[in-house]
Amino acid sequence: MRAVTLLVLTIVGAFTLVESVAADDSLDIEAFRSANLLYESGNYEEAARSYEHLSRLGYQDATLYYNLGNSYYRMDDKGRALLNYLRAKRLAPLDEDIDANLSLVRGSVSDPGAAQERPVPALGQFANWLPWVSLNAATLIALLCWLVIWAVVLTLVWNRNVPYSLTLRRVAVVAGFGLLLFGVLAVGNQVSRNYWTETGVIIAQSTDVLEAPNARARTEINLDKGREVAVIETRAGWTRVRLPRTELEGWVLSSDVERVLLEDL
Repeated sequence: MRAVTLLVLTIVGAFTLVESVAADDSLDIEAFRSANLLYESGNYEEAARSYEHLSRLGYQDATLYYNLGNSYYRMDDKGRALLNYLRAKRLAPLDEDIDANLSLVRGSVSDPGAAQERPVPALGQFANWLPWVSLNAATLIALLCWLVIWAVVLTLVWNRNVPYSLTLRRVAVVAGFGLLLFGVLAVGNQVSRNYWTETGVIIAQSTDVLEAPNARARTEINLDKGREVAVIETRAGWTRVRLPRTELEGWVLSSDVERVLLEDL
């Protein structure tokens, strides 16, 4: 009986948390709709400010970043347009509209050949092969599997007269595979997260790549707005970057480059 009570309390607690999150989301949805109205009316600068505000609040949505990218593109800020299209792609990797706009912006940078997309690690793409399984869905699946496993275990412990039937064993095996799937998705998500954290876009009109984090250091190359780079490290206002598919790397001002996924998100 105590086992059943504990199981019920766990489920009730989970649903209470979901209701609380849903209440907060309703406020974000209203703000998102207001930003969309600004965008549809052609007020791209104000729309961009509203979308950026929602992003800073932690609102993560592919449509938000897609519209934000469109706003910046309309404002002829191709660097921030590309940055936000990449953020949208991270959340909706199979969206054809996002891919089309990405190709459009990449083709308009000064050196399209050097702006090729960095290949995503295979494990990081695992969730992309299962587009119907988001990380939140995988977490819910894992929770349900965990509850099922414990229900089976507690049933066997508290009801010793119940034989270890084939059905219970099958239930436990299915739940175990569910947990395994979540584990693989979680690892793949972390690999993908690391990839996007290490991907950056030049947002300054142009920036010099220096051989050392010092304004007096020798210039290796000059990068224009919209160039994609791999972010290696950040140090005292400087960021070390590498050009995709090359060995060329150096230091740029941190204010001139922005990561697709910030480390604290």
